[in-house]
Amino acid sequence: MLRGHDILCFSSIDWQFIWQGHQEIMSTLAAAGNRVLFVENTGVRRLKFRDLSRVRDRLRNWRRGTKGFREERENLYVYSPIVLPFPYSGVAKRINKWLMVRALRRWMAAIGFRRPLVWTFLPTPLVRDVIRVLDPELTVYYCIDDLASSSTA
Repeated sequence: MLRGHDILCFSSIDWQFIWQGHQEIMSTLAAAGNRVLFVENTGVRRLKFRDLSRVRDRLRNWRRGTKGFREERENLYVYSPIVLPFPYSGVAKRINKWLMVRALRRWMAAIGFRRPLVWTFLPTPLVRDVIRVLDPELTVYYCIDDLASSSTA
């Protein structure tokens, strides 16, 4: 079991969603003495009308924390990023990358996260680009979902 590492997790689900492997793995790693930042889903498709409740929940989660960051329990932090809901638009991707990298770097500097291990469940262009900029010690992609079936790309 890993111990004493900083782990940055890009999840394909939100923390408060039905308990799944995403939350279980990150909770276990945090309990083992690793510091974990769980980044909630940034989206794999354009928003639809039925997503309004999810947008409301995201805004509520963002307000619950400090600029979207909150401590869920010891060693486990959750980030609810606010991003433009067009995951495959070049302009939106650049804006979202800038917003996320800026927020993550500020939080990492404040907490003392350095060259984290990245564990991603979300293989989107945005997450890929953010990971490249953050230059992690190691990146793990856990293929847990058939995201292509829900994507509009």
